[in-house]
Amino acid sequence: MAYKRHSKQEISEALSVLRTGATVSEVAALVGVSDNTVRRWRRGDLKNGTPEKKINPLLQQLAAGNDLSRFVGRDITTMQPREIWDFLRAINVKGTIITQQSISL
Repeated sequence: MAYKRHSKQEISEALSVLRTGATVSEVAALVGVSDNTVRRWRRGDLKNGTPEKKINPLLQQLAAGNDLSRFVGRDITTMQPREIWDFLRAINVKGTIITQQSISL
């Protein structure tokens, strides 16, 4: 089975329609793809930190002017320990971090 590749422009336009309030099914029918394809595009759009995503105002206040842009759209549960440490420093969290790791085979 051959799959049609959609350009970034087509995907971006489809996601724009989705953001205006159209349902996943409506966008899928408009573009000619499955609902799951539109959901996958939307997940990718959210992961990439689109300009529409905002930083939580409370985090901005805690950051006191520190740049948080590299953390937009990131999930702290998927970050490496060093990235978590950088994030906590950026929002001015003070204290000691103790990590413990165990692996059982």
